[in-house]
Amino acid sequence: MALANGTPSQDTLDRTPARALTFLLAVGRSPAIWGALQTRGYGDDEHASGWQRLLAVDPSRAKSSPVVPSADPAVLEAFAQVDKWDNENLPIVDVALANRVPEAHAFVFADGLAPADGAESVRVVTTFLDRADALEALAKEKPGAGAKKGAKAADTPPRLPLTPAQAKAAIDLLAARGITAEARKTVRGWLTTLQKGPEVRPAAPASDTTEARRAASLALYQWLNEWTTIARRVITRRDHLQTLKLASRKSPKPRAAKPDAPKK
Repeated sequence: MALANGTPSQDTLDRTPARALTFLLAVGRSPAIWGALQTRGYGDDEHASGWQRLLAVDPSRAKSSPVVPSADPAVLEAFAQVDKWDNENLPIVDVALANRVPEAHAFVFADGLAPADGAESVRVVTTFLDRADALEALAKEKPGAGAKKGAKAADTPPRLPLTPAQAKAAIDLLAARGITAEARKTVRGWLTTLQKGPEVRPAAPASDTTEARRAASLALYQWLNEWTTIARRVITRRDHLQTLKLASRKSPKPRAAKPDAPKK
């Protein structure tokens, strides 16, 4: 049997975010699956690590993944709220910013950010909230704060492609459309419940290069490969493996044709 050696192909890395998203959501929404993995060291910290690796990968690579019913009502409700929220609110933000603060619109909806259904909505909403938080931070920035005397370039966070005044206009517009700081905090709470553990925030890639993207994808692949290998060994119920997309659903066997009744 081949062990965990070898380098995954680019096609495998490209498909990993969707697989990881399905895996993380399924584990977080099923106490039975979580409990089985917990016997091999899976806990809140490990779950958070998976989310961090997933969210460090470019959101534009996410693919829609089907989601199965949950045995955890609180997590199921959180998922339903997140899945509904982006479809209700992102179109409003889209048209409002495009008409009134186009510079902020270009930042918020970069990389083709758009409402999604199912599992992908988790990443869409997380990305939107991170960008809204970045706008809010810039809006509160004092004049000249971005050019601290003696600061090294490596110590200075990347500047957003808009001014503090534009960021403030965007944040005020969001609030006027019902997407206040308090509303965004509520949505963060849903994500925390959904991710089952401390709030997970993605670490920004060191640089937007092919090497950096591949490194983030490889880190996610390695984490997922380890835990799916474990899951296949410790989870015995086929329906749980199907929930994790680690087993296919059996097609019903065709019924044997009844023999023709003998003619009288």
